[in-house]
Amino acid sequence: MQNEHFKNQDAFLKRLDDYRRFYEMSYRTSCSDFLTPSQVEVVKRYYGKQVDYHFVPDFEETTMRCLVVGDYDDVVCLIGKYRGDFVKISHRDVYGALMNLGIQKEKFGDIWLDDSQIVIYTKENIADYIEANLHQIHQLSIHFKRSDVLLEPVFKTKSLKITSSSYRLDTIVSELGHMSRN
Repeated sequence: MQNEHFKNQDAFLKRLDDYRRFYEMSYRTSCSDFLTPSQVEVVKRYYGKQVDYHFVPDFEETTMRCLVVGDYDDVVCLIGKYRGDFVKISHRDVYGALMNLGIQKEKFGDIWLDDSQIVIYTKENIADYIEANLHQIHQLSIHFKRSDVLLEPVFKTKSLKITSSSYRLDTIVSELGHMSRN
């Protein structure tokens, strides 16, 4: 009854057991696809301190991470430089271009955009495919190359002060969006 805390997670738990067994029998590293935050929490609770594992990339702001059982990981940081003087690229454009190449969403991790560059975390074998095939996003030419280090995302935040007549969610959202409650 060990798995009663992990309802509807049977297939995922079997994969975790396979990663652990593979490492224990062959002493070779296992690296998973990119996991969602809820899957990362399941791994932490399921493995606990019994298994030698870590997550890559392991930045606080990173959402999608790979589970590495052992030492070596094959996560790559791709950087694409572009000139966005006239056309702005969004996260949606990059995600759509990757999906258009036929890459499953579990095969790449976080995507973040800076003023003139796109950063994509992916696995080694997918990085080769992206470098060879992704040359245009939203009518802009772009070429990706590997970074020597995993770049940490930098988020720009903005503080807002509002005055609301009540704590109701619709009132607060209307103040933030500068629109009526309807």
